[in-house]
Amino acid sequence: MINRRSVISRFSAIYTFGGFKNSDNSAIATSRFIHECVVFVRSYRDIEKLINSENVLYVVTAFHSENQNGGAAHYRKVDPPSKLEGWHVKDAMGHFYELDEQQICPQMFGAAGDNIIDDYGAFSLAIRYCEMNKASLFIPRKSYVLSKQLTITKPIDISCDNSANIRWLDADDCGIALDYREVNYGLCKVQLPHLFSPAVQANFQIPGYESNSKDYNPSSRCGDGLRIIGGNRQTIEIGYLCGWKNALVLQSTKIKNRKISIENTSIYINTLDFCERGICLSSSEELDQGGISAFDIRINTVWAKIPIYIDSRYCMISAGRIDIAGQAFTNEINGCLVYCLGKNIERVTFNFEWVSAAKSDDSPKGTPEHLVLPFVGGDQKSNGLLTDKANIGYFAGNLCKFFIGIPRSNVLTKGENVSFDKIVRIRDCGVGNIINIQDGESRSNYTMIASEDRGENYFDLLNEGVLLKSGDLCVINSIKLKPGEVKNYWLYHQSLSASDEKRIFIIPYTEGNTNFQTSIMAFDDARRAKRNREIRIKVSSNARLDCFIENFYFVIVIL
Repeated sequence: MINRRSVISRFSAIYTFGGFKNSDNSAIATSRFIHECVVFVRSYRDIEKLINSENVLYVVTAFHSENQNGGAAHYRKVDPPSKLEGWHVKDAMGHFYELDEQQICPQMFGAAGDNIIDDYGAFSLAIRYCEMNKASLFIPRKSYVLSKQLTITKPIDISCDNSANIRWLDADDCGIALDYREVNYGLCKVQLPHLFSPAVQANFQIPGYESNSKDYNPSSRCGDGLRIIGGNRQTIEIGYLCGWKNALVLQSTKIKNRKISIENTSIYINTLDFCERGICLSSSEELDQGGISAFDIRINTVWAKIPIYIDSRYCMISAGRIDIAGQAFTNEINGCLVYCLGKNIERVTFNFEWVSAAKSDDSPKGTPEHLVLPFVGGDQKSNGLLTDKANIGYFAGNLCKFFIGIPRSNVLTKGENVSFDKIVRIRDCGVGNIINIQDGESRSNYTMIASEDRGENYFDLLNEGVLLKSGDLCVINSIKLKPGEVKNYWLYHQSLSASDEKRIFIIPYTEGNTNFQTSIMAFDDARRAKRNREIRIKVSSNARLDCFIENFYFVIVIL
C-alpha cells in the first residue's frame, strides 16, 4: 500500500516548479505532469478530463473550480463504488477517484462564500463526507448564504476562522441542528461561525435598527440558530448569533421508549443579539423524556426578550450552570430575565454580572417609558391568580441559585421603589431557591428564599392558604449596618397568604451574634397582602461600630 504523504512529498518539487505553465486548456495540458502515480491538475473538473491514467494512483487539485475559489485537495483512485457520492469523480478513461482528506472545507465541494450564491449544497456534502469518513470540517473566512437548515446526525469536529459568517434565506428552514438522537453521544468539539437568521439583511444589519431610530420589527425574528438534540461530552463555541427566535436550544427527547438526554455539555457564546429567546432548555412535548444535566453555558452578552427560557414540563433539568459574564438585556413588553415552564428544574445556578430589565434606548418603538420587567418568573400561579402588577407567573424550580448584578442606573436603586421593584421582579416559589440581587449603588444584597411548596391543589384545599410552616429557615446575604441603622428586606413567597391573617415573627439564627435586633411587619395593607404575599423584614443594629454579617439566617414563627 502506498503512503499518500510520502508520494506527495516525493513530487512536491514537480508541483512547485513545473506546476501550471501550459498555455492552453486541453486535458493533457492541465495534467502536464504525470509521473508514475501522481497527477497535478488545476481544478476538480479537470479530473474528469484525464486520459492516459492507467498508472495514476493520486490526483492533487490546486482549486475546486476554474474560478480558483480554494478547495485544493487530494484524490485517491478507488474501485468503482457501489454508490456514487458527491466526493467521487470519474475520469475520461472510466477510472474512479475519491476525495482523501482528514480535514475538509466547503470549498472542496464548490462553496463560493461570496454572500450571494447559495452554498447549501456544498455544506451538506461536506458534512456528509465528515460523517461517513470520520473527518473534521474547517470553515474558512468567508460569508456564506444557505437556503436550508444544516443537519448533523453524527458527532464531528468542526472549526472555523473567527471571521466566518453564515446567513440563511428561508425563515421556515434555517439554522443548524446537531441531531444526535440516533447515536445519543457527542464526544466532539464544535466551533461555529457567526450565525445570522433571515431577519438580518445581506449587509448583516437589522432592518429598522438605526442609531437615531429603533423602528425594527421584533416579530421578524425566526428559527433556531443552533438546536442540539441529545448528546454527551460535547464542547461548543459560537462567536455571534443574531435575529433568532431561539438562539440556542438544548432539547431532550425520546425514541421508541428510549430516553435521549443531554449530559456533560459545555457551551461558550460571545454574543446573542436581537433574539426573542436566548438560551432555551426544553424537550419534545411528550411525557417521560430524557433529561438535561451537567451543563455549563457561558455567554458574554445577551440581548433578548427572554435571555433564559426553560421548559421543564416533560423532562428534568438539573445540575447545571448558566453564566452571563458581561451584560444581559431584556427590554420588551412581556420580557423576563429567566422564565420557566413547569417545576422539574433543580440545582441549577444562574449568574448575571450586569442586568438591565426595563425600557432602554434599544427597546422597540412604542415601548412604555416606565417598563419594568421581572428577573425570575414562570407559569405557576398563586392561589389560582396571577398576582401583583407583573404580567407573569411564578418560578417553581427547586434548590436553584440566582446571582443578579444590577447597574447603577437601574430602578432597583431608587429607594421609594424598592418594595414594588422586588415584587415585580422576583416571582419566587418552589423549595429552597436562593435569589441574590446585588444593588449597584449601595452594594447591599437582597436575598429571598422559598422554603416550602406543596402544590396548588393543597393550597386550594386549605382555604386559609398558609402553607409556610413554623420553623422554616430563611436567609438574607451580606447585611451591612451602621450603628442604629435600620434596613428593610422583603420576603415574597407563594405559600404565605393574608386570607387568614396570623401573627408572624422571625427569630434571628446568627450563632450567638447579638448585635442585631429584628422585627417583622407582615401584611402592611390587607388588600395588598392578599395579592402580593409580602413580608417586610426590618433589621436594626445595636452595635457601636459598623456591622457586617455575610449570611443572616432567621426562622419564621407562625402563631
